[in-house]
Amino acid sequence: MESAPRHVTLVETGPRNRRPHPVPLSPAILAGLVNRLVQAGLRDLVVAGGEELVRRQDDRDPEPLLADLPRHPDVRYSLRVDDLAVLENTIAAGATEIAVRTPGTSGAARRDVAGDIEDGLRRLEPVARLAADHGIRLRGHLDGVVVCPLDGPVEPGLAAGLCGELLNLGCFEVSLGDETAGGDVAAWRAMWEACAARVGPDRLA
Repeated sequence: MESAPRHVTLVETGPRNRRPHPVPLSPAILAGLVNRLVQAGLRDLVVAGGEELVRRQDDRDPEPLLADLPRHPDVRYSLRVDDLAVLENTIAAGATEIAVRTPGTSGAARRDVAGDIEDGLRRLEPVARLAADHGIRLRGHLDGVVVCPLDGPVEPGLAAGLCGELLNLGCFEVSLGDETAGGDVAAWRAMWEACAARVGPDRLA
């Protein structure tokens, strides 16, 4: 892999992805989890979602604001925002970076946005504009880059094209992920090479 990076960026989403747990983590437990992840060496963490900040208004035990989390000068916290309706809550929470996600295949788009891939990108356009107006950094997340649980194997060119679209929206980098952990080494290499050729390896995570 000629375009392979000299280092790997790990974007930790554990504090964000709590769907398997029937009871949300308390602010104290979440802050402790984040602190331990930072002590383990992680520097990029997605710690909450915009919809959680919306629920804060009526929640007696709300998710913590960014101010409640341990502060470290070289650690970046980002909040997941996919909808303009919740971005203002994220801005009020003091976020300096947000993460947006777009469906990577037609099947995922039908499931996630009840539309097509273009619909998924269009819904992020006003989010990207408002984030830019407030000086908030925008990270893109693309899931299902090798094997989609609905559509099967994904053509590398599809993931590469979406990387380009996310950078056009203003994302400083695109985090590549796969829901199935499927595919073989050749498939992952082909996906990486296609995306790196499109946007450059330094814009990928």
